[in-house]
Order: sequence, then structure tokens, then C-alpha cells
Amino acid sequence: MNASLVSPTPPLTPLKELVRRSEHDATLLVSDSTNRIFVQKLIPAPVANLEVWQALSHTSSPALVKVWQVTSEPWGISILMDYISGPTLEQLVESQGALTPQLTATLISQIAQGAAALHEQGIVHRDLSCANIVVGPAGACIIDAGIARLQAPDPKRHDTVLLGTQGFAAPEQYGFAETSPRTDVYALGKLAGYLLTGVSPASPVYEEALDDPAVVPASLRMLIEQACSLSPTDRPASALSFAQELQRAVNSLPAEKPAPPQPTAAPQSTATSQPAASPQVDSASPAAPQVGSASPAASTSAAVHSSHSLQAVPVWRERLATIATVAGAAFCALMSTAIFLAPTDATVPAAIWKLQAICVGLFIGLAPGLITRWYLLRQRQFATVKHPLLTWISLLIALFFIAVALVGITQAMFEIRR
Repeated sequence: MNASLVSPTPPLTPLKELVRRSEHDATLLVSDSTNRIFVQKLIPAPVANLEVWQALSHTSSPALVKVWQVTSEPWGISILMDYISGPTLEQLVESQGALTPQLTATLISQIAQGAAALHEQGIVHRDLSCANIVVGPAGACIIDAGIARLQAPDPKRHDTVLLGTQGFAAPEQYGFAETSPRTDVYALGKLAGYLLTGVSPASPVYEEALDDPAVVPASLRMLIEQACSLSPTDRPASALSFAQELQRAVNSLPAEKPAPPQPTAAPQSTATSQPAASPQVDSASPAAPQVGSASPAASTSAAVHSSHSLQAVPVWRERLATIATVAGAAFCALMSTAIFLAPTDATVPAAIWKLQAICVGLFIGLAPGLITRWYLLRQRQFATVKHPLLTWISLLIALFFIAVALVGITQAMFEIRR
């Protein structure tokens, strides 16, 4: 389980601020007197939901973060909960790309168990997004319930406000109807689509990736579309029902032929959702590993680190890669025509003009096109780099400034010679 074996022992010592918006709106990493690590959330009164957090403190699902203490203060509430070590789903997909159907079904099943435990307490989470779920030592775990609320006793009363993560929030969260457990079923469907495609549901290319049978098998796509129906009554009745149907559909997929063995690089360290702390961890710490036979959760954690090597590049990424390469080459060719043209500025020598045109064509056209292709197809260093998106953006910015610098240098040399 994700929960600590015993409750935290005062006093608590702040270690690091994970998020700080104001004096009474923060998430802190703290340790107790035995050097075990916990997370403390400070929630201001306007958005604090004391009833929800008190209900969470009475749950014991391994798919929900263990809440140890909920304290009401004049300014809001203070919550003390376990620290779960591992990447969020967002970090996992960013580093490894789309996941296999089997691993996706396993993670969705674990998240559904946490959602079901909330629903048993009358709680609707309303924000089951990729940033609020960590893949820890015991599997997927919901780590935050910031906008969760108790289900309204009157189903005709629409008190839902615009809350949630774009792409994962159900239509009723935009004020069209009352939220219910099927609101979380909608988010689970979006999460399944996100894990299978590697594309955020808020992206304009998400639907194209979801419709590609080479990326998402048709049987899985149909289940995801049903879970994400506009009308809550058309969705599966519960989170567990959707997870079970998804697992059955995955089990019925034809077995893939094993890929030939290939030499692999040393495994990369996975980014964690919460920064590691320096204090020594006691043997009773929640992060202490358990020795014994591998559990399904442990298998999930291990599969997370190896799933990327089995993934094929989606068709939509191949198309974008081709477009980027052709566009970059075309721009470079266009700039290269300057070799045969006279300078627009008669005071600039033809040699300087041609050199500047070639620099612009190479560093703003051809090179960015090739780098974008490598990024989209996960080639070269992009297959192993920790943050491929940031690396790609940094390289494009660097190429732009190199081109500007070369043009400026050649222009300055010409001015000096004059």
C-alpha cells in the first residue's frame, strides 16, 4: 500500500516548497521527528472543502494518497498526507511516449479503484487528470483532491462551476448539469486515450490520433468514446465497470509478435512528481521497499520503465515529420536561390549576400526541419533524452540565434572593411 505504517510523529520540519501561491495556499514537503517524509497542503478558506478532506482521511485504498491529518484554521485548512515517490502520468508520457494497451488498462484499473473508493464516500473527484496521478511503488495513486466535492443530495440542483483540467473535464463541469461519479468516468476515458496516444485530449490532433487504428485499436477506441459521451447516462455506470470492460477488450486483442532483441542504453532515471528530499528515511517510511514476490503493482512500476521500447510511432507523427522535413528543405531551397540573384541592397557585396542567404536557409529552414523530424519520430538523442519536448524547443531557439549571429557578424565585417 501507499500508506505509511504509522502516523507522523511531531514536530514537523519543512524541507521544501513544492508550490507556493500565497501565505495560506501552498504545498510543502515536510519530515517528522523520525525523518519520514510527508506532504502538507495549505488551502485557503474560499476554496477549502473540509468535508471532502475529512472523508478522505477515512479511506484506505492503495490508489488514494493516505491523509493523516486535517486541521481547520481561521484562514482555511491544513492537510498532512503521505509522500508518493514516482512520476505523474504527465511526466511518464512526456518521457516515454504512448503506453501499451496492457499497461494502460492496468493503470486505468488502479485509478478506477481509487475513484470507486471516493464514490463510496459520496465524493466526486472532478479532476482526474494526468498531473494528479502518480505511478508510485504500489502502482497508480491519486495524489490530490483539490476540487473534489460531496455529491449534491438534490440531483436537480446545478451547483457545478467551471473547474477541472482542460481536455479531461466532462461537459457537465461547464455548468450544464450536476456532476456525479460518471463525471469521473468521463475523465478516465480521456486518461485512457491520453495514455494510448501520448497526446493530450486538449490538443487539436488528439482526435486524429485516437481515430488511427495503428495507434488505438478500434475496440478500445469504441470504449473510450462511450466513456466520453456527452450525456452522462450514455457512459458506463461506474469507474470499475469501465476499467473492467477496457481490460477485457485489451485481453481480446491479438497477441503481438515479440520484437527481436536489440541493444539498449542504460536506463534513464525517471523524474518524480515531488522532489526528493535529503533526510535519511526510516525503515518504517512509506518509501521503504518491500522484499518478496513481485506484485501486480510492482509489475506495473517495472513496466512503466520499459514500455517505450515497444511502441511504434503513430501515423500522425510520421505525417507531421514529413511535413516538417519538406517545409524545411523547401525554405532552404528558396533561400539558396539568392545565389543566382542580385542583392536587393546595392551596397552589400554579392558574396556577403549569398553567405547570409545560405546561413538563413540552413539554420532556419533545413536544420529545424530535420530536428523536428527526429523529435517526432523519436530518433537520434530524442529517444533517450529526459525531456524531449524541452530539448526540441531549445535546439530550435539555438538555431535561430545562430542564424541571427552569423548574419550580424558578416554584416559587421562588411561595415568594418568599408
